[in-house]
Amino acid sequence: MEVIVLAENETIGAPPHLIGEHGLSLLVLAHGRRVLFDTGATGALVSNAKALGLEDDLAQLDAIIVSHGHYDHAGGLAAVLDHARRPTLVHVRHGFFKSRLSLRTEVPRAIGVPFERRFLEAHGARFIQESDSREILPGFWLTGEIPLREETAAGEAGLMLGAARDHAAADHFTDEHALAVRTEQGLVVLVGCSHRGLVNSILAAKAAAGDGAVDIVFGGAHLRSANNAHIGWAARRAHELTAQVALGHCTGKDAEGQFAQIFVDRFHRLRSGWRWQDGPSVRA
Repeated sequence: MEVIVLAENETIGAPPHLIGEHGLSLLVLAHGRRVLFDTGATGALVSNAKALGLEDDLAQLDAIIVSHGHYDHAGGLAAVLDHARRPTLVHVRHGFFKSRLSLRTEVPRAIGVPFERRFLEAHGARFIQESDSREILPGFWLTGEIPLREETAAGEAGLMLGAARDHAAADHFTDEHALAVRTEQGLVVLVGCSHRGLVNSILAAKAAAGDGAVDIVFGGAHLRSANNAHIGWAARRAHELTAQVALGHCTGKDAEGQFAQIFVDRFHRLRSGWRWQDGPSVRA
C-alpha cells in the first residue's frame, strides 16, 4: 500500500516543481485499486501527479471520495474528472452540495463545492450518495455519518450553511465521512478536516472496518481554533488509538507541535509530494 499527497498547504522539503495550496488530496494505491481521497482546492493535484509520474494512476481511478462539501476538498474535482479516461464513481454524503459560507471576515465568503452537480456529471462524475458505513471496494471502508461520541460538538464558529448571511445556519457537517483501508500493519484512516472531531473520526473508521487496530491516520485535524486543553486531550487520545499520525492542512501549528511532542518520530507533517508506504518504515 502507498499513500501519496497530491495537494496540501505546504511544499517545504518537496521538489521545487510541486504546487502547494490550501487544500488536501491523497492518492491511495492499495489492494490493486487506485482511490483518490479529496481533490484539493484547484487543479493543482493534476499538475503534481504529472510531476510525480502518477498521471496514469490519476487517469484510471477506481473511485473518488470527497470528505465533505468545502471548496478546499472538492475544488479540484472537475480537473480530475477531465484528466480521467473513463466515468468515475464519486462517493459523497447527503448535503454535499449545500451552499456554505465563511462569516469569519467582514464580507461573507462562499466556501462550498464550487460546481453544480450536473456540471460535474457532464464531466464524467457518477455520484454515489453514501448513508451508512460500508465496504465500497475490497479493503476500503467508508464511515457514513461520524457520530459525536467523545467530542460532542461539530463545526467551528463562522463556518455556516447557507448562501447569504441573513439565511445562514450552523453547519454540523453531517455530510462529512472518513475512510479506513485494511493493511497487514493495521488500518490506515484518512480524514478530510475532522469537523466532527479527530477522535470521533478515528473511532468511526475503526467501527466501520471491524474495530481493528489503527496503524496511521492521515489528514487534517481542524484544531487551529481549539484551546490548548482540548488539543492536548485530542493528541493524547489519538495516541491511544493509533500508532502514528500524518497531519497537516487545517490542523494548526499549535496542534502540530503538541502532536509532535506526544508521537515524537511517529508524527509526520504532510506536504505536497510526500509519500508513505505501508510497512515498518515511513519515508519522504
